[in-house]
Amino acid sequence: MIILAIDTCENHCSAALIDTDLEAKVLAHQSEQIGRGHAERLLPLIDELFMSTPDVSYGDISRVAVTTGPGTFTGLRIGLSAARGIALTVNVPCVGLTSLQILALQAKALGHVGLVHAMIMGRGGQAFYQMFEILSDTMLPMAQAEPSSRHADDIVQTIRDRGGLAVGSGAQLFTDNHKDIDIKVVPLNVRILGLAAAVINPKDYPADPTYFRPPDAVASKPLLPTAPIVDE
Repeated sequence: MIILAIDTCENHCSAALIDTDLEAKVLAHQSEQIGRGHAERLLPLIDELFMSTPDVSYGDISRVAVTTGPGTFTGLRIGLSAARGIALTVNVPCVGLTSLQILALQAKALGHVGLVHAMIMGRGGQAFYQMFEILSDTMLPMAQAEPSSRHADDIVQTIRDRGGLAVGSGAQLFTDNHKDIDIKVVPLNVRILGLAAAVINPKDYPADPTYFRPPDAVASKPLLPTAPIVDE
């Protein structure tokens, strides 16, 4: 099975081609920290993957995988749109996993077993947060709480109460002031997404966006109340 994995949830624009029939071999991988500009960069980046693997074409894809959030609203929307469009074009399933699930899987790939506190950087001293438990005999991490947007101080208290590893971009909110906490500030690994996508049921993991807060861009409201216009 050849999987195209896509991630644009944060500042990185990332994609990978994974062949799960060759001991989960990564055929090609690109990840660029671009901040903004996912719309302009993502599709050319994916084309470059296929150019670097001339024996593989879009028609060889068996599944498309994409991170569903949380993350930046614009980047998330672009990644989901591209993944759905490619999957529809080549007529294959499109599956989605949250960025928090992937971060927990990265902790497992590092050899961690037990509680993991996955965090994506938010705004105003907050992070998108979810606690998982990693068991050695299961593929996907077991969620121990619902995902939510929480203040860094609240997350720190939970970690101190429960123990475990803090992983993800949100962990940088307290790396300087909490040396006693086990922290790994790492970007999301799109290759881990591709590997996980090979073992899940597409019906159970649709590529639907995961939002925990409304977008910042909203329709403006008049500064002063306006009266209705009445024809005389």
